[in-house]
Amino acid sequence: MPIYSVDVRGRALEVASHWADDKALSGRGRYMADPPMSYLVVEGVNEADAGSYKCRVDFRFSPTRNSFVNLTVIVPPRKLTLLDSNGGSLQNSYIGPVMEGSSVQLTCIAVGGRPPPKVSWYRDGVMVDDTDETLSERRVKNVLVIERVERRHLGSLLTCKATNTDAIEPLSTTVTIDLHLQPLEVGILAEKGPLSAGHEYEIPCQTFGSRPTPVVTWWKAGRKIQSNIRESVSSDGNITISMLSYVPKIEDSGQVLSCRVMNAHFPAQVMEDSLTLLIHYAPVVSLELGSSLNATTIKEGMDVYFDCSVQAYPWIRRLSWIHNNEDVENNASLGRIITNQTLVLQAVTRKAAGRYACKASNSEGETESKPFNLDIKYEPQCKPSQQKVYGAARGEEISITCGVDANPPALWFRWIFNNSAIRTKTIESFEAGGGRSVATYRPVQESDYGTLLCWGRNTLGSQPVPFHIHVVPAG
Repeated sequence: MPIYSVDVRGRALEVASHWADDKALSGRGRYMADPPMSYLVVEGVNEADAGSYKCRVDFRFSPTRNSFVNLTVIVPPRKLTLLDSNGGSLQNSYIGPVMEGSSVQLTCIAVGGRPPPKVSWYRDGVMVDDTDETLSERRVKNVLVIERVERRHLGSLLTCKATNTDAIEPLSTTVTIDLHLQPLEVGILAEKGPLSAGHEYEIPCQTFGSRPTPVVTWWKAGRKIQSNIRESVSSDGNITISMLSYVPKIEDSGQVLSCRVMNAHFPAQVMEDSLTLLIHYAPVVSLELGSSLNATTIKEGMDVYFDCSVQAYPWIRRLSWIHNNEDVENNASLGRIITNQTLVLQAVTRKAAGRYACKASNSEGETESKPFNLDIKYEPQCKPSQQKVYGAARGEEISITCGVDANPPALWFRWIFNNSAIRTKTIESFEAGGGRSVATYRPVQESDYGTLLCWGRNTLGSQPVPFHIHVVPAG
């Protein structure tokens, strides 16, 4: 059955009679002549237009001529569907985040197309898989498998293309790979030198390569540090710096300070950098009385020694001794001997009593020990500058004072009167207290004038030389 005809009998070509079967071409056909060629133009070709077309030309005086043209209509694929490893349809323009080191499987299904299209995978514009499989007359798939996802795949564009002709651009769809990445490196950026105790330091720990931002923790001697930490992240999220504000203590020396990094998606993979702390500190000084001595029983004539205990790093450059805020010099002739960290006081007298301290210095500073108060006990001795002569009339009662210096204080006193006529007699009327005694004395006759002798006594004994007081007639 004809679908289009042109009748030029008895007329010119320009005014020829045209007829078309509207059912066959739906008004999309027209005739075009370009002598000696004639054309049937079909606009908006569709799949139903495919087939064999016959052109028949009838002549008035010549035989009919027939020619055949086969029209092949290429139908491009209609759509592409992407499926993930679980067979679910991908709804976004990215896949993941995918764990670094895991595998990825993407299935691209081309629907429609005649002839069946070729389905291929491209990564960043480079073809990586063109092995497709026909599922049915209208469906072709290609499964892309990345056995081990690596860091280099982050942000890669995976494009599925389906085409069955070079005449038009392939049908394509693209997804971007997003990844979870482990940290690449961690490092404590502080210099590995000594730190000074009591000084504040800012110690940075830098890590990079983790996606998303990692968890950074600080540890000292195996214990997690919970405070004085702040964190900053670069604009691209690649570099994380954790800053620890740290004040070293003396006891930290030799301990290990660690910075640990972990991506929460890889809990078993922990990276760590550490440093062994070397702490410099000013001397820690303490003064102790010699171990063989009892501080409560030291008395004149004994040898006394002190030990100065020093803890310091670096070691001390100088050690000195102080007595009542004055430096103690090494002087054997005066009974002061200094050897290493020991001060020896030979045959001490009461003048050696008082506050003692030792002082040590190094590059970190100078420290003085807490003072030790040396208490030296001694027998009573007359106090100087006392009144030694008292004048009294006969029958006049006078009070005579006898003061002694003693440690511990004198608690007992003895008074005796002595003159040339009467050998001695004991004075019974006196009071004692506060390191002194006050005797009440009344000369009645001439023989009552003479010398009073006073002795003080404490727990160590009686004073060896008595205090002499002379009582003379008044006037």
